[in-house]
Amino acid sequence: MISAEDSEELSRLLKDRVIKTKDFPPLIPELQERLVKDEIRQMIHHPLLVTFHHDQDNAYHNKLIEVRKKILGRHIANENIGSYLVMHERPYRLEALIEALHSWWNPASEKEYWDQVGWVYTDTEFLYHSMEKWKYLLFGDSGYLNNNLMMDDEEKEKYDSLPEYFTVYRGAMDPDGYSWTLNEDKARWFASRWGKDLSVFSKKVNKLEDTIAYFNSRSEEEILLNEDHRYVDYELIA
Repeated sequence: MISAEDSEELSRLLKDRVIKTKDFPPLIPELQERLVKDEIRQMIHHPLLVTFHHDQDNAYHNKLIEVRKKILGRHIANENIGSYLVMHERPYRLEALIEALHSWWNPASEKEYWDQVGWVYTDTEFLYHSMEKWKYLLFGDSGYLNNNLMMDDEEKEKYDSLPEYFTVYRGAMDPDGYSWTLNEDKARWFASRWGKDLSVFSKKVNKLEDTIAYFNSRSEEEILLNEDHRYVDYELIA
């Protein structure tokens, strides 16, 4: 939780950003280093803060990072991996998970490990940017082998009900990926998302040999493929 003092300070700075029109303080160095610019905007892209940048927000964002780092420290001290990951912005949760695993997080059980890996996996966009890191977490290099524990009870029930062979689909630039779906329309949606015109692939899989999990927390009917089967024996359908 945020202390009363920090909460009051943040509230004051939030009001000041509307009132003040000049004499803004600079961003602290770690935020300054995280400024990303393009032709029309500036953004702060920090593990604990991803947002548009305007000079009038500098004092507020400086204080916000200070507060979030305090809270993060408490989560580490309490070995609260779930809250620690939630504190990180979505693009940085994979790196935060691996860093925690290598430094302070000692999962109490395989189930705890796979719950967190599964949550970060299903929460992550653009998985193909980090294929080697996901390979490390998903397929035994981290020391945890029972990757079907990522599923919740409903997902496990659905996965167990699937036949020995079934067809999966993928809407993407290429078929090289772990994430496919049972739903062809969903694959086509991914192929056209954000105005793009990507390809749609299909493949027939053997449940026991080719797949490890089914996820539906985002209503995507996602099938997670084994490392050895993620890009073989596919068909281009669109």
